[in-house]
Amino acid sequence: MIEHGTPTGNAPLARRIAELKTQGGAAAGFPRDLAIRGKTVGVMRPVGLADLGDERLVARLRQWRNRNSAVFFTQFEATMEGTQRWLADIFHSTDRVLFLVFDESGGAVGQCGARNITPEAAECDALLRGEQHGHPFLMTLAERAMVEWLFDALRVRRLYAQVFADNFAAIRLFLGLGMTVARWEWFTRRPEGTGVRYVAAGAESSDCRKVAWLEMANPLRAP
Repeated sequence: MIEHGTPTGNAPLARRIAELKTQGGAAAGFPRDLAIRGKTVGVMRPVGLADLGDERLVARLRQWRNRNSAVFFTQFEATMEGTQRWLADIFHSTDRVLFLVFDESGGAVGQCGARNITPEAAECDALLRGEQHGHPFLMTLAERAMVEWLFDALRVRRLYAQVFADNFAAIRLFLGLGMTVARWEWFTRRPEGTGVRYVAAGAESSDCRKVAWLEMANPLRAP
């Protein structure tokens, strides 16, 4: 069940997000083929209820997260239980989605998502290519499809992303989608439990990392 308690002004948007998850995305055109020049090279779909109990999928997502921990703003050793809770939180959230990306043979290769979704803005997050097999542009195609859904179906006014400055692949991908770097910020490292979290810092220091803040406006909506 998708959780309730959504602010009244966001209720229609929350319903569309819930339908995406509970109906497998059928009403929004998912699962969606990812194609280049008319040739299908993969497919993407939203995380659904059945995925929460799929131990093979959970293990794969956990492996991806641990292997690529340095690109995330929260860094820790992911566990099976923690990964299952993360998936469940996303599924039950009214303002967050996660898509799984598969290559043409059906193998899972990556993920992309959005959070803090409101009519005004949404943050692109959880972008990660976990496997290198499949077409090299699969994640670009998937992220573009998600952006189209956020703009066309949900009518979100603006999208943004925060990316470490040394994550060149992600920055190139977002720039290729039409985002621009609005500003550069500094984030400092803070201990959190057995891991660390990077949070906005007032100024550069020895334990800071530079972060790109990227944005793009919905071309279908007036400013």
